[in-house]
Amino acid sequence: MSDSTPRMAYPYPSRDEDPWYDSFLTFTLALDAAGYAHREDRSIMYTGGGTLSWTLGTSTFTWTDTIQILSPIGGRRISISANSIVIAEGQVLYTTLTRQPLENLTASLSVGNQLPSSNTVVALAIRYGGVLYFRTGISLSDGDTAAGLSPVPGGGGGGGGYVDIGGAYSYVEAATPVEEVVGQKPFNGSLAGGATITLKVVVSPILSSGNCSVKLYDLGPVGTPGVPRLVSTLTTATSGGPQVLQQVLTVVAAAPSTNEILNADYVYEVAVTSAATTGDSVYVGGARIEVL
Repeated sequence: MSDSTPRMAYPYPSRDEDPWYDSFLTFTLALDAAGYAHREDRSIMYTGGGTLSWTLGTSTFTWTDTIQILSPIGGRRISISANSIVIAEGQVLYTTLTRQPLENLTASLSVGNQLPSSNTVVALAIRYGGVLYFRTGISLSDGDTAAGLSPVPGGGGGGGGYVDIGGAYSYVEAATPVEEVVGQKPFNGSLAGGATITLKVVVSPILSSGNCSVKLYDLGPVGTPGVPRLVSTLTTATSGGPQVLQQVLTVVAAAPSTNEILNADYVYEVAVTSAATTGDSVYVGGARIEVL
């Protein structure tokens, strides 16, 4: 009888299995399916949805037009018709994709207390503290609306702004843990005025011990990068998710310290690492600097 890996359930031949070829073929196909899912997730675009709205009193998320999920690899799209759905505190909003569709298809949105572990299931949003946080970078507080699922430059739900630094990144702890770059983006702290600036990260760790961290680095002025400076570290020892980690940042005119950024146009980098057990993993769903 074949064995299987503990997290991804990849089947593989058991010791001394004879014949072993069928089990090995099943293992190879499982790796291929998971690898392709990761490749496609890097390229999928989410758009449409008309007017999005969130009503906290009834826990109802509404979208007035079709949500389009575009797969550039397959050259097809998956459509989710206009509707509404109830999302309780801590629940995740997700959909089930058809990988590399050969024709245009339809799908629907579902909610759950946890995201099913599958190559076809993708989280779209999570409700945390009465706010909906979407994988595309927007967020909706009570009574907010947004023009479509994809963020509009300079604005998000509630009239604020944000810069998406990266996301949809999978990290697995090596025998010697290292930091891996999730994304890099410029951000001009001088444009924030008196608004509150918050670093927000969505993570889904699978930890058997220890913790994981997402770090924000200052790489220096746009066009003239320098030695990276650690700005902020967000750490969790809780396994499962998605979890929203956040830290308020302060804008200063000179000599920035921990959780401080300069009032100038600088490049920022988000990296992920862990101090857990070899093979433990962290999925970074999104990272952004939010201005409200």
